[in-house]
Amino acid sequence: MKDGMRENTAMTTQPANRSKLRACTFELTGSEFLDVAIAGSFNDWRPRAMKRTQEGLWKVTLRLPPGTYEYKFIADGKWLEDPKNPKRVANPYFTQNSVQTVS
Repeated sequence: MKDGMRENTAMTTQPANRSKLRACTFELTGSEFLDVAIAGSFNDWRPRAMKRTQEGLWKVTLRLPPGTYEYKFIADGKWLEDPKNPKRVANPYFTQNSVQTVS
């Protein structure tokens, strides 16, 4: 999402049976950040807050159905790709989204 517009994405997964949900943990290192959230095709690009650990690691665990998802972190209002995940795809805003596959 950029400037309040929702990102279009080809990689989405329809809701599945709850018994097939998998725990998927996302982390961003950054003790300098005051506020971090995650948004992606798994939550219709609506930012979800992440929790900061004492070590300066921002973390959230989501229960997702198997599928392939695009996502970005929002750190102090700036949209960032996942620096630990080399899997990326171009988006309509001339930047890239990180990609996570849940199996």
